[in-house]
Amino acid sequence: PIVNGAWAVTGVNTANKGFKYRPWQSAGQANTVLWTEEQLAGLHGPNNADLSILNDGKYFDYLGVVNFDIGTSADGDFQTTRPAGYTDINFPGMPGANGVTDNSSFEILTWLQFSQVGVYTMCVNSDDGFKVTVGPNPADLFAEDLGDFNAGRGSGFDAGTAFSFIITNAGFYPFRLIWENGGGGCNCEWSIVQPNGDRILINDPAAPANTLVTAYYTGPAAPAGVEIVEPTPGATDGLGSMMVRLNDGSTSVTPGSITLTINGVVVTPTIVQANGITTITFDQLTPGVQTNTLVYSTSAGHFTNTWTFTETVSSTTPIDGITLSTNLWTPPGSGSNPGFALKVY
Repeated sequence: PIVNGAWAVTGVNTANKGFKYRPWQSAGQANTVLWTEEQLAGLHGPNNADLSILNDGKYFDYLGVVNFDIGTSADGDFQTTRPAGYTDINFPGMPGANGVTDNSSFEILTWLQFSQVGVYTMCVNSDDGFKVTVGPNPADLFAEDLGDFNAGRGSGFDAGTAFSFIITNAGFYPFRLIWENGGGGCNCEWSIVQPNGDRILINDPAAPANTLVTAYYTGPAAPAGVEIVEPTPGATDGLGSMMVRLNDGSTSVTPGSITLTINGVVVTPTIVQANGITTITFDQLTPGVQTNTLVYSTSAGHFTNTWTFTETVSSTTPIDGITLSTNLWTPPGSGSNPGFALKVY
């Protein structure tokens, strides 16, 4: 893809090389990118990671390279002996007090400086999945997806996922990397692939050849964006309702500007705005494919997002409308030994 040159920003503090990092650990990681987005949005339980590392209550200003592993493991391309001098770094904030590293994830925000126009190739060597996005708000669920891996896998030498994109306007661009681990070993390396195929970790001080890309952790605040939608795009769901959460960021969502269209029909959702969060809900879905279009405005302009999911039930169906099979029926008084059968695991 071609990265939109208008997404280049000013106001990046070039004295602060590094990444803004946020860890998360909670049960049930499904080894999918969308589940990870939900986890990072707090929809899968409280965060058990070690949050004492955070600098501002939300992010840790990480000054090293993304060459993470867990415990004494050594995986991926950058190890003590391959190439020489690289030691895997324990994932910051993991494990937390519960000692668990399974079902974990992290979010990294950074401003990448591309000093020249041209084609760039990145690689994320990960165990398990990841997603890299770019845009005015790279944490927007609908931000430009440059590369991802949406499943479980191991991490080995010369492995991972490489992806290329075109920069037409040299400058600073907001980037985001999210990563997840379902269970077992875990690893993540974020590198730039050189024309000869060599991989160089972003901000590696031992690799001056990679001066074309530099990461900084201090930059301008992102505008409003879509934090999460439920059901997630492409999902099949049976709740009969939907939810969208917008985060104001540096720009506020304009009250009265929100329009939600489902299958070509403008609907009237419930909209609640509080503490910089706009929550949009609609609970009158009918079964079938739902094609949704959300339009909203901020001081930065007008935004439109379209996605689909499949609904299997109607929210208007009353519970007493369900018909049970007559095979389940027994005459009143025909039973014996009143009580419950309890099986304990």
